[in-house]
This record gives sequence, C-alpha cells and structure tokens, in this order.
Amino acid sequence: MVDIKHAREITKNLKILYVEDEASIRKQLEKTLKILFKEVITASEGQEGVHKYYQEGDIDIIITDVQMPKLNGLELAKEIKSKNSEQHIIIISAHNEMNYFVQAIDIGVDGFIVKPVKNDKLLETLYKSSKIIKEKKENSFYQEKLEFLLKEKSTQLEESLITDELTGLHNKIKLNSEIKKSKEVTIVLVNIDNFDHINTTYGYDIGDKVLKEFAEVLKKAKPDNAQLFRLASDEMVYLFENIDKRRASEFADMLNALIEQGVFEIDEISIELTCTVGIADGSGKEALVMSHLAMKEVREIGKNRFFYYSHDSSLRRKQKNNIEWMKKVKKAIADDTIIPYYQPIVNNSTLEFEKYECLARIIEPTKVISPHYFIEPARLVGLLPSITKTMIQKSFEKFSKNSLEFSLNITENDLRDEFLIEYLQHQVEKYNISTDRVVLEILENISSEGSENALEQLSELKCMGFKLAIDDFGSEKSNFFRLQQLNVDYIKIDGMFIKDIDKNENSYKITKT
Repeated sequence: MVDIKHAREITKNLKILYVEDEASIRKQLEKTLKILFKEVITASEGQEGVHKYYQEGDIDIIITDVQMPKLNGLELAKEIKSKNSEQHIIIISAHNEMNYFVQAIDIGVDGFIVKPVKNDKLLETLYKSSKIIKEKKENSFYQEKLEFLLKEKSTQLEESLITDELTGLHNKIKLNSEIKKSKEVTIVLVNIDNFDHINTTYGYDIGDKVLKEFAEVLKKAKPDNAQLFRLASDEMVYLFENIDKRRASEFADMLNALIEQGVFEIDEISIELTCTVGIADGSGKEALVMSHLAMKEVREIGKNRFFYYSHDSSLRRKQKNNIEWMKKVKKAIADDTIIPYYQPIVNNSTLEFEKYECLARIIEPTKVISPHYFIEPARLVGLLPSITKTMIQKSFEKFSKNSLEFSLNITENDLRDEFLIEYLQHQVEKYNISTDRVVLEILENISSEGSENALEQLSELKCMGFKLAIDDFGSEKSNFFRLQQLNVDYIKIDGMFIKDIDKNENSYKITKT
C-alpha cells in the first residue's frame, strides 16, 4: 500500500489539473491533492477545464469527472488528447457507468478511479501515473542532454576536421567548402621559397615552428575582407570575395616586403624567408587552379615576387598543348603508330652510309609527327619507357636483316624503371644481333648528374657489349670524369657548335678541342 509520504516523493514536483462540477467533492479532494503536488489547478466543468489547460500550460496530470455540464470528462479528454496524445489523463467514474470505460479506453485515457473515491485507491493511481511521468521527464532530460553533448562533440569534431593542427588555420577542406559558396573569388596563394632547405638543414621540428610563425605573420596581415587557410605544407591561401586587381596586387606586394624584411627567431636560430605569391580571379576551384599556374609561371622568372594570372598566359597554352599531346601519345601507343625513322650517318671521307640513328615518329593518315611535339608530354605521363621499348623492338627487327650499326635514344625514365638490361638482352637473343652493333645514346645530364643506379646500369650495358654515346654534349654540364668512368664510345657535340662551324671560330675551336 502506498502512503502519502511515499507518494509525495514522486508527485511533489508535478502540476495537476482537477476538473469536478460538484463543489463539495472538489474541495475535499483538492486538499489531498495540494498535499501531494507542487501546484493544483481546479475547474468546475469541462469547458473551463480545457480553457485552464491551455492557459496554464505544463500540466502533468489531469483528473476529471465524467458526468459534467457543458463538456463531460470524456469530451474533455478527447479534445486534449487530439492536441497532445502524450497528456496523462485519469477519469473518475461511478460503478454504473461501465459504458464510459470502453469509450475512455478508445480515447486513450491513462487511468481510472471509481466513485466513491477512496484515499488508498487515489494514492495508488496517482503514484503509478506520477512515476510514469517522472520517468518520462527524466528520460527526456537525459535524451536532451545526450543530444546536446553529441551536438557539442559533433561541432568539435567538425571543427577539428576543417582546422590545420599545426597552424590553427582552417584547412583545404574548409577552403573547398567556402569557394563553393561564392560565384567569384580572388585567390592569393602564398608559398615559402626554398622551404625544403629549412627542413633538410635544421630538421622538421624547426620547419614546423617556422610554419607556425609564418602563419602568425600572415594572420596579422589578413585584411578584414579575407579568409586565411593552410592549403599544403608551406602553402597558405587568402580568399577574397570582393577585391579588385589593383588592391590584390598591392596586398601581394606588401606580403613580399613584409616577409623579406622580417627575421624568424626559432630556438636561437635566425632564419630569413622570402615568399612567392600567385594571384587569380575566377569561380571556385578554377581560381585555385589558376593561382597555382600563376605560381609556376612566376617561378620561371624568379622567386620573391608575385604574379597575377592571365588567361592568355604562355604557361596555360603550354599545359593545354601538353594535355592534347598526352592523349595523342596514348592513342599512338595503343594503335601501334609509333615507328622508327632511320637517319643515315655519312662517312665524310667515303661519303657512304655507315650507320643509322633510329628516331621515333608518330604516323598519322596525312602527316608524320616529329618527337619535338610528343616527347615532353610523353615524359609527363610516364610513357617514355613504352616508346623506348617500341623503338628497340622495331629497330632490332629491322636491323636483323643486315649488319649495319644503329643507335637508339635511352632516357632517364628508362633507367629509372630498370627494364633496359633484361629487355635488351631478350631482343638480342630474339633477333640474333651482336651487341657491338648497337649504340645507346644518353643525354649529357644523365652522364653528368645521373643517379648511381643509372650509372651502374650503363656500366653493365657497356660490359654486355653495347656502345655508349653522349648526345648534345656541351649544352649543359659536361663532366669529363664521368666520360672516363663510363668509357663512352662516341661524343655527339651539341648542334649549337656545329651549325656554324665553318663561320664561327669559337665553335670551331670548341669542337676541335
């Protein structure tokens, strides 16, 4: 059995509406309810009960008699349940009103008390109802708290995902999000010159500290109408939505001067920096791409300066041209339309063709395409080794039918892929060609600056009997020590010295030497 003290532990913080048309019964029961509940609202009939329910608000329990004038208890319950199905309603009914119980169940009433009302039954019903309401409130409270905590954690996680941990700046994810929102933006891309030298000289810890200090300087220089992001290692981006070309250029010029004039004191090390700035206007990601093109273009001129991207820039035209030729090279390899052209090498004394140089060409229905157009694009997409293999296979097949010497161009990419020794050996065996008939031509930069691995491959090829030639000798860094190491068979002097050898005395002397 539930006593008042026990019941009040559950009911004391709840608010109740009691609707009863008989005044004596209402006043008697009201006394008990006031002992139990924090607040008791009373009404003398149904319509008043509905009015007070909406007027007071936050009613936890409604107790209503069934038989009342104007609006009976079931009609009151139906009206309120239609608006708030969660509202807890208890019906008080006489023994002879069983038909009302069926209607009450259909409406969704939560409890019943039979007249005459007995205290023990009243306490038990109110206790059970109040316990359910209290549990719902607690669950709702904890759910709201959990949702708040989840939202807070979600916000923190979202912020961590869009924030660069080292500098505290927003990162590339946030930048991409921001540029999608705007139709036209101006990107000012800032890159530290020779930052890799700092990492290799002082270590990554110092490099990180330099980046943090650099970011702080850029933060202080940030105009109110700009956002600042860290895009990559040593690249920072200012995003402007409303700035003209003159003001953007003045801002970039100021940044160059600000960084150049400052000294970064890191762990008692004084580090001087310069930066290069690429600027571009456009929509969203286009502006970001164009700012990188501006950066590349300005660095062909020099560092520690800025450059404003122009749609008619030579770099853009060059890159567009490269993309077109990349597609053509891939198609030529797939269609097997790369073939060798054989350029004869004439003995000036006998005027006879003594050997041939194998040169790559792409054959199209109406024209023959020189490597001048496609070699560099092929290098950019890693297709040079495929071209070299094609040239080796087709040239070996051709020269298997005679005894002439022939030469093939070998690229740095071929040596990097480390396929030459095995591939050449296979072609030698397949076509029964003596290795001393084959000259492998390499560019001067490979012989002078090539990796140890590349030089080891060339030495092994030399040991296998292949001859070596240095092409375009004298155009870059001629390394005579490497010539001695590799024991090359031919030096092909760069054409700039040969083309006017009969007129230019210096060319004659250099070539003779």
